Amino acid sequence: MGTMPAINKGVGLLLILLLTVFFATAAANPAAGQVQLPTVNLGDTNFEDGFGAPGWLLEEFPSGYTAGELKDSKGKTVPGSSRVTTYSTTSHIVFASRKRFLRGWIAGEVLLPLVNVDVQLANGTESRVRGFADLTAGAGLQWAPKKIGNGVFVNRAMIDVGVPTGKYSASRPVNLGNHFVVVDPYYAFTYERKKVELSARLHYLWNSTNNDPFIGFGIENMQSGQAFHINYATSCELLKNVALRRNLNNSSINGGFRGGDFSVRSGG
Repeated sequence: MGTMPAINKGVGLLLILLLTVFFATAAANPAAGQVQLPTVNLGDTNFEDGFGAPGWLLEEFPSGYTAGELKDSKGKTVPGSSRVTTYSTTSHIVFASRKRFLRGWIAGEVLLPLVNVDVQLANGTESRVRGFADLTAGAGLQWAPKKIGNGVFVNRAMIDVGVPTGKYSASRPVNLGNHFVVVDPYYAFTYERKKVELSARLHYLWNSTNNDPFIGFGIENMQSGQAFHINYATSCELLKNVALRRNLNNSSINGGFRGGDFSVRSGG
């Protein structure tokens, strides 16, 4: 059975929704605002990221998010009472075959988020939208573990493509879909030696042009920039099946999202 972890699209989707709401209500010169950002992997997949094997894998990632305030382009809180509530669950299906290419198993994956968004803005505007967000599908190679020194090295290379299948309307400030194509190839690897593990995932992100952006922007089209970003994590087994994990996510060469967390993992 395959063990390839999912891309955390749900959290990235929340960032899109919040930014879309903000740009729809801000200001002054909406055309001067930043473009709508695509979904990105925020690092939740990184623990033992490189492992995988032939077979099927089905995962479900439910999540909830609530924002009680919005920020303007200068980082200041927008006056008034605004609230954004989002519930989502992302289905992730993986299949790794036993057919080999370049010594790796040929694999594919599909991710589809189901989202419910409720927006209440300080100016009295309310909006609610629910349904499926953009579909992501990918293909690539999963390599079998091999011994390097006193440790084990595993790796995977995939090309994921996000297509604009989610609900979208240029007249609506809150949307579930991007209305543009996202190409996101990545390379993931893990090296484990005794009780210590190091994992990383390297991404390149490219986005096509949205030729029908929100009418409040006052522009004919917009395009998010390209990006190269890295997620990485380390862990150390404290007890049998219990490990302490350190995760850092989305360090980008041209700006982006960055954060980190400490957590404890248990289980086999």
